[in-house]
Amino acid sequence: YSFCTLLERNVGLRLQMEDIGSVMSEGSWRRSGMVAVSLQRSPERSLAQLKTLIAALKTRNEDTRQDLTTKIKCVVEELKKGSPDEFSRLMQEVNQTIFKLVQEEPVDLWAGIGAIGALLDVVDPTAAQLAQLGNYTRLALRNADKSTVVAAARTLGRLAKKGGVLTAEHIEREAKKALETLSEKDVRDIKLYTAVLVVKELALNVPALFFPYVEKCIKPIWTAIRDSNIHVREAGCAALKAFLNILSTHAESHVNASWYSYVWEQCKNGLKARDSSLNHGALLCVGDVFHNTGPFLYDRFPETYRAVIGLRDNSNIIVRLAVLRAIPTLAWYARADFRILFLPDTLQYLYGAVKRDNKDERIAALSALAELSAAVGSNAWKPHCNAALQAVKSVIERKSKFPPEALPTYAILASLTPPEIEKEIADFIDPLYAGGVSYQLAEALDTLLVTFPALKHKIQSKLLDALSKALTGQSHTSSTDTSPPRFEDIHRALRILRTFDFHPRDLSSFVRDCIIRFLDDESPIVRKEAALTCAAIVVPQKRPAAAPCPWSASDRSKTRSRSPSMHVQPPKAIAKMNDTALDWSKDAATTRGHKGILVGEVVERLLSIAVADPDPQIRLAIFSSLDGRFANHLTTVDSLRFLFMSTNDEEFEIRMLVTGIVAKLAPLNPSHVLPYIRKQLLQLLTQLEHSVDYHTQNESLRLLTILIRSAPQVMSTYTQSIIDIIKLRMNELMSDSDVAVSLFDTISATAEAVGEHMSQYLHSFLPLIINVLKGRSSAPKLDAALMALGSLVQFTGNAIKPYEQYPEMLPTLFSILKSDTNGAQQSTLRETVKVLGIMGALDPFRKKILDMERSDTAQYGSLSIKSEGYFTKVVLKSLVAIMNDGTLQTYHKSVVQAVVNICRSTQGDLSQVLPIVLPPFLSMLRQRGPDTDLNTTKYFLGQLSALVPLCGVCIKQYLSEMHALITTYFNKEATLNVVLHLIAELATACPADFKAYLPPLLPRILIILKNDSLPDETISLRCLKILSCLGEHLNEFLYQVVPTLMELVSHEGTDLPPYYQGLQSAALKTLRRIGKVLHTEDHASAIIHPLLRVMTKPESTPLRADIMGVLCMMVHQLGSDYAVFIPIVHKAVTSVHYTHGKYSSLIEKLLKNQTLPAYNTLDMDTAEIRYLNELLNVPLEEVPTLTEEEAKLRENSAKLQVNQKAVLKAMWEASNVVTRDGWAKWLRSFSLELLQQSPYIALKLSANLASQFQPFARDLFNAAFVSVWCNIRDTTQEQMCVELESILTNSTLPPEVLGTLLNLIEFMDANDMAMPIDPQLLSNLATKTSALAKTLRWKEIAFQIAPQVTIEGLVTIYNQLGHTHSALGLLHVAEKSIDSTKKESWYERLEKWELALEALEKERKELTDQGLKVPDGGARLSVSSNGDDVFYAYFQKVTEIDLRMMRCLNALGEWKHLHGMSKASWNTISSSQRNIHEQEEEDEGDSLQHAIAPLATAAAWRMGDWDFMVETVEKLRLLLPQSHPVPQGEGRQDVSVVHWHGP
Repeated sequence: YSFCTLLERNVGLRLQMEDIGSVMSEGSWRRSGMVAVSLQRSPERSLAQLKTLIAALKTRNEDTRQDLTTKIKCVVEELKKGSPDEFSRLMQEVNQTIFKLVQEEPVDLWAGIGAIGALLDVVDPTAAQLAQLGNYTRLALRNADKSTVVAAARTLGRLAKKGGVLTAEHIEREAKKALETLSEKDVRDIKLYTAVLVVKELALNVPALFFPYVEKCIKPIWTAIRDSNIHVREAGCAALKAFLNILSTHAESHVNASWYSYVWEQCKNGLKARDSSLNHGALLCVGDVFHNTGPFLYDRFPETYRAVIGLRDNSNIIVRLAVLRAIPTLAWYARADFRILFLPDTLQYLYGAVKRDNKDERIAALSALAELSAAVGSNAWKPHCNAALQAVKSVIERKSKFPPEALPTYAILASLTPPEIEKEIADFIDPLYAGGVSYQLAEALDTLLVTFPALKHKIQSKLLDALSKALTGQSHTSSTDTSPPRFEDIHRALRILRTFDFHPRDLSSFVRDCIIRFLDDESPIVRKEAALTCAAIVVPQKRPAAAPCPWSASDRSKTRSRSPSMHVQPPKAIAKMNDTALDWSKDAATTRGHKGILVGEVVERLLSIAVADPDPQIRLAIFSSLDGRFANHLTTVDSLRFLFMSTNDEEFEIRMLVTGIVAKLAPLNPSHVLPYIRKQLLQLLTQLEHSVDYHTQNESLRLLTILIRSAPQVMSTYTQSIIDIIKLRMNELMSDSDVAVSLFDTISATAEAVGEHMSQYLHSFLPLIINVLKGRSSAPKLDAALMALGSLVQFTGNAIKPYEQYPEMLPTLFSILKSDTNGAQQSTLRETVKVLGIMGALDPFRKKILDMERSDTAQYGSLSIKSEGYFTKVVLKSLVAIMNDGTLQTYHKSVVQAVVNICRSTQGDLSQVLPIVLPPFLSMLRQRGPDTDLNTTKYFLGQLSALVPLCGVCIKQYLSEMHALITTYFNKEATLNVVLHLIAELATACPADFKAYLPPLLPRILIILKNDSLPDETISLRCLKILSCLGEHLNEFLYQVVPTLMELVSHEGTDLPPYYQGLQSAALKTLRRIGKVLHTEDHASAIIHPLLRVMTKPESTPLRADIMGVLCMMVHQLGSDYAVFIPIVHKAVTSVHYTHGKYSSLIEKLLKNQTLPAYNTLDMDTAEIRYLNELLNVPLEEVPTLTEEEAKLRENSAKLQVNQKAVLKAMWEASNVVTRDGWAKWLRSFSLELLQQSPYIALKLSANLASQFQPFARDLFNAAFVSVWCNIRDTTQEQMCVELESILTNSTLPPEVLGTLLNLIEFMDANDMAMPIDPQLLSNLATKTSALAKTLRWKEIAFQIAPQVTIEGLVTIYNQLGHTHSALGLLHVAEKSIDSTKKESWYERLEKWELALEALEKERKELTDQGLKVPDGGARLSVSSNGDDVFYAYFQKVTEIDLRMMRCLNALGEWKHLHGMSKASWNTISSSQRNIHEQEEEDEGDSLQHAIAPLATAAAWRMGDWDFMVETVEKLRLLLPQSHPVPQGEGRQDVSVVHWHGP
């Protein structure tokens, strides 16, 4: 690398990456910056480079592999910018390269696995590609190298996650194979290791699909956890953790309990064993077991912890380390019990462990000590604070090797000490520097700086002095020389100096004296760090109070997993502090005074480096650091000169960044900046207008966007010019996905800049955006279109209006929300919801009117089960929805095939379904474009050709769109044959209407016939068929047709293909067919003379009969005028000794002046016609024919019956389903069975596609069920109802399946086929799915049957839907005709608090008048003569009424009344509890106080009754879950804090 850098810096030669690769050895590929990829590189060259990079992945150096992976992604992204066909071909070659690698030596296999992982980051593979890559990965899993197996298993998990539901079978195969290995005895280490890694990765990446195998894996996985190999044990523990996580989220609680108990027993046995391997495996698992089981194991915590701590003195260091790492996890799990039972003994153990000589053990002990300080809480830690601090100090003060890992722990413990020992902390700062400057020291000092602000000066001075020594070799405060600085020390010192908080010190002089020199260092790493440090501290940016140092552990109380051991080595990339949003006209450093002069010198120096440095990463880093703090210095003439030069930097990212900086400077120095901005804008618009290169267009748009966003006020004056250029090239720019994304971003920026003035251009952009939303071909393109739509609506203030102007917009947005998407496409759903929120809500009545105005909605709107062709239309509508979805291109072939098969199998008129199918079909073909996968396009055009004869004359209304398609694909050699077939079918179906499109098409067809070098016979035959079908409509074009046919017939040559005579014969017969309907006598000379020349040739013997047939046609048309041709014809005929009976008879009659016979007698006979039809109707592979199965279905369509036993069997299979995935699988199989058993051909033919694409089966579920339901016996219907009700009441039925079944029942009910299922049950089930509309419908039906039972639930539903008036009306009905004893609870649910309070007060008065008097507070309750049971029932009833009254008072804000009532009830319950001895009644009183506590606390808070609030808060403390216990007495402390300091 140094050689390449030397060339670049001294000679200025930019080496391409592949050239560097030829002179660099393995492991020297590292570059700290951007990947130098040639933007104009050819695809083949990029492919060669990609193969070279993949081969280089064999290195084991992780940093080098990261760099190579980045470069591979960059090259692949570049390749994606080409055509999809080209990219698919190149990726196939890459796959072949990977296949060769995975079959070679382990080092090559390692490279192949790395390549697969890199490709998965940038490519979305198809199902076939996923299967291919999966096979390659399985080959790697057979390797004996552990690191290769780990990488292969991780890649296999990623492939499974990419594949989604389609990989279920592959996952089943891998899981079963791994289970077999885990269950074997005496299995080899590597084989066992591989099996464990596979199940772990599958469980982590596809938990839902792996769930059925979790319970089968838990027991076998302990084979790995107990293995003697530590790597196998660690992998087994990680797999068990994944299993427990799946159980906690997918399984039922009773299932979890049994497995939790089993796992804990295994851990306990392992902890008690005498084998260190078993001890270590159990220790690895115990933390994860407690973490993933919640409070289930809370009671087992003491026993477990004693077993763990009992292994602290184990002779095996691995076991001792595992003990130290398990202690904090267990302490966090049961904090209260740990503080009481184990804290002192554990601390004594840790005090000793931190002093041990073993470094790993010491680091683990320090980490555990820091974690415990946060786990036990500040109050419990105070007694142990000094002892813990002294223990760590003793470690730091040891005379042996300095332990830097102890410094962060010391700072954390010091931060928890009382303020009194601040002097002791200050005295111990010097010993912290004994190990020199390190990241651990910076972290510790940062923590102390926050905790002890008074020590800031000392800490900063001492650290600055140490950094000066590290950078210059001498102290900052003295000139004593020390040893020269090392590279590692310089790099570390610069990074610490840049990120440490030195506020309010002015370090400008320090920058000049110590840092500037490093801007010319030979190392690019040092130069970059020095530049960033100069920019960071010469004008320091204020650090937020809550922001810790990048390596700070001050938030260790929130993140338990962090430990000092993390910082023994510095992280690869220490995160930069988040930049505070600075206004470029605010917070800028002044240019005056000594400080201003110094800052100006530094800025000028940085800019010179940013222009001249050969490393693009350094240039980019410098410009990134020059933010608004330097605005005043950047506006000087010299600074602007550097910036203007960098706007033409070779790296586009730098050009973007500098362009934004320059634009932001426009308001500060307009005289110098504005002319340059205008010049740059003119260049960008010129490039955008005339460039044909996608890359240049993309860069121009992105730079234009930066200008608009950075200087909106300046750019608003050029809006018209920008919009004009965009409109001019808009459609062309949409061809490339990346350019389209940049275009939409530019539109968004323009709308944001000009605001409502953009309204006049909405009609130009909204149709384009809607088309993109309909297509959905690319997720980034779709996201950008959605953001552009939101910006246009938001900044122009045109909410709602787009819905009215473009009625298809709202359904399109809804279709995006309903579509099945992967986790990677959640951004699309989020943007869609944003757009819907920005555009506002459309009035439902207005939407209904708009829907009625839409033509396609009008066609679907009247669709009902009783209408003709209902099921066919439903199926076609669902197929069309898939066809319109650009993200489902994988299924488009199957969809088109299904559409054609259904249309072909449908007997009857297709005029009703044609508007449903054909427009989206044609739209899909238009969107594909002429350069996309031509093989698939050929298939689609062939299917379109098959539709034309089925539609007949109805196709004429779509001729214009078809003509546009024909024009697009006519010039493509790959699609020419099928396009000609389509023209022939159109000419046959509607020749008169097709005549209007002949002028542009016919010359192209005739040129094909004139071509000397025909690619094949079929193309010319299809051209002849077109001419033959058009017949009488060629009258205006005979002057073109006849010469072409004659040229074809009389073509001379010795190298003619063997089929040419058949082509000539077909041309002659076509001419005879044309002559039958058209008058060709005007072309007699042009016809007869060529024919006679051909006839006299010896090789034309097979054509003579056809030639004589044409001459007969000419005799009939010319009549007596033919006499002039008789001699020459006779001479030609006699010269070849040929006789033709019909011709001789015609000439004889003509010479005798007799009437000629009718032309019908002279036309071709039946054999000739049959031969011509066979010759012209050449079969086309892309045009499907009716299969035997489809023909049989069509013949027996009226006799198709339902196999009722098969349907019932499919329903009965639900009785064995218990898991969510099992229910989804059952619903899928049941849907497919309904489709296969449907008596309607359209549904039956859809079963194949439905088996491949589950959402399609879900769309047809209702229609398929109804089609079967209407064709089965009544007894079968009853059995299906019983089984369906059993399924609905199954406790394991997931909400999504329940919702599907409820939709089915609602659909049946809406079509007068209500199923005999209890509506009350249906309403309760609908409530579970939050389907309030269904709940209301069925609840109202149930109310008509049993009003007394359902009225309360109906009131609740009305309240949830906001139908308050309906609920009140129902209450009035209840008062008159129904027992209304619960009306006060209804008032509560309706939030009619005044009415509810009034009713409750009345009820309480009646109750107290009838029974015992309840004291107002505090007095002891007397027992009635009826005994204790009567009293407590009465007491509970009164307390319940009081509680409800208190809720009403809380809602009304009557705090004084609520406070008095709650306090009285509280005292009443407390006094009654003092007189109760039975535990049951005591628990009941506690539950009542628990219910009152929140209300009483709120009232006490408002009224300032802090003593009473202490009691209620202590009661609330008991309501917290066991996993988060609060110690006794802390509630009182919290209340006192609130009392004295405020909330």
